[in-house]
Amino acid sequence: MTNLNSPKTQRILYSVIIINILCNYIFLYDIYRPHNVDDPWFLAFAYNYFKFGEILDSTFNGGTTEGLLFFRKTGALFYGYILNNIGWDYGKAQFLSALLMAGSGWLWFLALGKLDFKPNEKTAFLLLFFYMEFSFAAATSLRYESLILFFQSAALLLLLQKRYFLAGLISSIAIETHPIAVLNLAYLVGVFYSRYPHINKLDFLCQIKSIKKEIISFLIGCTAGLVYYFYLHPLSLANLFQFLYLNSIQGVGEHYDTKLGILGLYFFTTKYFRHVPELIIFAIALYLYISNRVYKNRLFVLIWVLLLIFLSFLRPIFTYAEIILPAFIVLMVTSFQAIRKLNLLLLMFICLMVPQFSAVYYLNHTWDRNAYFKEIKDIVPNDGLPVVGNAMSWFALKEKKNFKSGVYPFARLKQPEWREAYLVEDKFYRIKDEYRAAKDYFNNNYSFSTLKKSNQTGNPIILKKITPK
Repeated sequence: MTNLNSPKTQRILYSVIIINILCNYIFLYDIYRPHNVDDPWFLAFAYNYFKFGEILDSTFNGGTTEGLLFFRKTGALFYGYILNNIGWDYGKAQFLSALLMAGSGWLWFLALGKLDFKPNEKTAFLLLFFYMEFSFAAATSLRYESLILFFQSAALLLLLQKRYFLAGLISSIAIETHPIAVLNLAYLVGVFYSRYPHINKLDFLCQIKSIKKEIISFLIGCTAGLVYYFYLHPLSLANLFQFLYLNSIQGVGEHYDTKLGILGLYFFTTKYFRHVPELIIFAIALYLYISNRVYKNRLFVLIWVLLLIFLSFLRPIFTYAEIILPAFIVLMVTSFQAIRKLNLLLLMFICLMVPQFSAVYYLNHTWDRNAYFKEIKDIVPNDGLPVVGNAMSWFALKEKKNFKSGVYPFARLKQPEWREAYLVEDKFYRIKDEYRAAKDYFNNNYSFSTLKKSNQTGNPIILKKITPK
């Protein structure tokens, strides 16, 4: 173990992780998830808003018709304003997500400095932040978690810099981006409360009075964020409350096991249970944290972890783990530093992540999404008829306002919606469970005639015309 703790070993581990991160972004960036419904779905919010002036979701509409009506306009405006000038390309949109993740990691690095973390702790955090799968997933995704993470780190740093108004404002804007950003408040609460760990209630109230200017400044920032929200969404409070209630646990129960919460879904429902080893490391870190009484100096870490576990049941969707996991990285770094075994922590993650990312490359290295998009675009006639395809085909057919993704709830229609339309069948549409309802609906209500076949990328694509039976 002496060699493992040496500066030379540390430099080697740093180098291996940095090289691995670079390889991930070079070789896996456009093949990591060949089929990810949420990427076109979220970008369609921005595209349809900027190109067609649409606020409601008429392209995917997977059971929630609100689109940008209640939330998400900040994310749509961020991606939309930039992509409207540089082009609505998948890769360019991913690059924006990667920039947000890079900024988030750097702001976290600065915030840890304000929390008196040592240089090797900050470096270990930064490396793990960029190395773990949740970070790479956010950097390659067009969902708004990367923007929420950026707001998270910015608000935390602003609070530590005693810029309370801006911390409140940024926190409110993050919640407009998506209401799950309420999780970000756990980080602010943890830092605030940890400064008053051993005082009775009376003294606590006195302390509150002594910092009332700071609290008022933060609340004014939150109020400014609330004004920003209602400027974007001039709605009644009753409608807003109803939407939030229906889209918490009530809104996801038919798709996910809400008893597991966000973290339970992340650890136990992902493919091959690949995140279970992370859970074991987190459990070890928590044991080390408590047994070494690290909470005496860094109580905020425990508050973060406990609050985030509790709040993770608000809207259980596994991708939201990306908002929670920075706290667990801080827990690991703090705990392993307490026993002077940070290098061991880094080594364990190298042993975990190298096989995972190597497997991704092995499984997906033949995927060429640009060729796939071109093939989809070429096979569909430009005659104005409605088109149905898998979610990813939106990138090739987004100019067609009458495109409908296969996740659209066709089954809820009481009768056929069109007299005729095109159906694009490819491997995603044929094998993915997301399109089962659409296939059942069309099989029951429509007749099919094959028009074209294409096999340029090695995966047959069939264009069919559908007409009511």
